[in-house]
Amino acid sequence: ITQEKIHLPPRTTTGPVSLETTESWLDRPRSVGSANSHALVFDTRNESIEPGTARSAVITGWSTDRSVGPVFRVVQTAVNPLAPGESAEIGPLGLDAGGTKRLFFTAQDDRPFQVRIETGGVFERMFTSLHEPGGAPYRGENGFAAGPREDAAVYQVDGRDVVAGGYQIVAVASPVAPGKVAIRLRHSPFRLTAGRTRDEVRLILDNLSDASQDATTRAALLGGVFRATIQGVGGEERRLSFVIPAWARFMELDVSLSPDDWSRFTDYGVTVLDELGRVVADGPLDYSHGRLSQLLGEAHADLPVVVSLMPGLADTTDTAPWVAMVEVRFYAGSAVPLQSSEGSSAVVSLPPGRTDTTAFVMRSSPWPLGDGFVPLGIVMTETEGPTWTREVALPPLPETQ
Repeated sequence: ITQEKIHLPPRTTTGPVSLETTESWLDRPRSVGSANSHALVFDTRNESIEPGTARSAVITGWSTDRSVGPVFRVVQTAVNPLAPGESAEIGPLGLDAGGTKRLFFTAQDDRPFQVRIETGGVFERMFTSLHEPGGAPYRGENGFAAGPREDAAVYQVDGRDVVAGGYQIVAVASPVAPGKVAIRLRHSPFRLTAGRTRDEVRLILDNLSDASQDATTRAALLGGVFRATIQGVGGEERRLSFVIPAWARFMELDVSLSPDDWSRFTDYGVTVLDELGRVVADGPLDYSHGRLSQLLGEAHADLPVVVSLMPGLADTTDTAPWVAMVEVRFYAGSAVPLQSSEGSSAVVSLPPGRTDTTAFVMRSSPWPLGDGFVPLGIVMTETEGPTWTREVALPPLPETQ
């Protein structure tokens, strides 16, 4: 049983207030405080909420004179997510036309996961979405249509993108026809972390599962990455310049603000412009973290660009400072493998709760990197099922180390 408190506006009536709830799992709601400081306190019986699901209830407060209507109504939603690292297979479940199935689960730092959603027939389609802790859409590609078998919607979340906390996967049936949906959630058995020494890239695997795990590990270079901290004041536009290299085939640009700063903006524009002012990529931030993804094509020269950050303030008189974190990643057309002592891969056998480190020989970047850019790498583990990955920046160590 967990206890929660909700603060309410000052009472508009005198005398006692009786409380009613629509659901039995919301146990013993009661009011505390005075007319000027009033709160609801209630207990939630978690065992009555199936793991991975959420339930809602309405608490209604009545005065002694019910003819005037309720004093207040409060809607309370309780979520009972799956435990950290807990996998799940749900369905096939039948959904009515326009029906929704949600699965709530808990992710852990640096531990990749995969969600697969498929329908029951070739003519069935469902809309799916993945949401991060706090409700923001998953920062990678999102909003897939799900179909059967090979047309399933698959969210393969790299360890770099995992935010520790409660996620939600949503499947919505066609508004005009019922259907069946099956959801499969799998977490990597390992936490993947990696870093660079002077001559090596070291992959560290922590076996978080309750069984021994055999895996093949690999590492490779993908391209280059650049990070910058942009400081602004009020609603002023800020700009960041860099060059898109000729070898880059794909670009991702992440912009992040602190939640406290984000609450000051109604919108926040992000636009990439070339030297002639033409738009290369653009998109507003709808949440405190946003990502632009852009295909760059097979043949292009080095392209100088400017990233324009354009905050829209909720209060136009706001002149307080703000800070934005910008990360730009360029991906080449193909990865370049790194070699371990066993060759291009290494085999690991790891008991539960144990840690293993595999070293790969670092090599110079096969692509010229611009000012401020460092190599972008990826480490991988192949087990029975998905290949689990984590992208990582590989800056050279200072000469003194």
